[in-house]
Amino acid sequence: MTVDRDKTAKSAMWSLLENGGLAVISMGTLVIYTHLLTTAQFGLFSIVLALVEVLQVFVTMFFHDVLVQKKDVTELHYDTAFTCNMALSVVLMVGCVLGSRSFAATVHEPNAALVLCAMTLCFPAAALSATIVARQRRTFAFRPLAVRSLLGRLLGAASGIALIVGGAGIWGLIAQQVLIQAAGSLFLWVTCEERPRLRFGWSELRQLAGFGSFSMATLFLGFGIKRLFTVAAGIFLGV
Repeated sequence: MTVDRDKTAKSAMWSLLENGGLAVISMGTLVIYTHLLTTAQFGLFSIVLALVEVLQVFVTMFFHDVLVQKKDVTELHYDTAFTCNMALSVVLMVGCVLGSRSFAATVHEPNAALVLCAMTLCFPAAALSATIVARQRRTFAFRPLAVRSLLGRLLGAASGIALIVGGAGIWGLIAQQVLIQAAGSLFLWVTCEERPRLRFGWSELRQLAGFGSFSMATLFLGFGIKRLFTVAAGIFLGV
């Protein structure tokens, strides 16, 4: 796969715009939320979000690096990854719902069970576009990825703030997080030219899973431990 310098430069620019825009939006919404929510509401949401983000990595990133880096990738590779991601998202949803009461007891917060159940909607929303993200990064199509992230964050922030002002409390934060995932995935699904399908190949899965396992382990060490620390803090220090 040859690298076009102009395309790479434009991709870097869009990536910079995406990261800078997300930082500005996040900081702005955080300032607003600190005036509208209690620290206990923030704490509860942070604990649940940390757990969901750790689990969501398996949906969004297990096949990501191999789809981006593998020399020869066929449509069946993309479809196999998409099918596995969607199936895994359902499994994680069911697992979280079944374990929600135990999780709530562990963090000593009864409301954590219902919050966790609602937050599981992030799994299928993220799985819907995971392979599309990998395909577009493979081809240096960073513009739609930047637009997706900024659009999802703006819609989520606007909805979250409106709901909290209306008295929804922590549910405004939950709505924001779900909408960020759903709106971003919907944008990519509508605008992309090649959409994945529910197809599966055992040979393709074996090729993807070998690389994905090592990539996932490395990512989990850097990303997951930080989130698990937040969960541990909630367990031992309270929301």
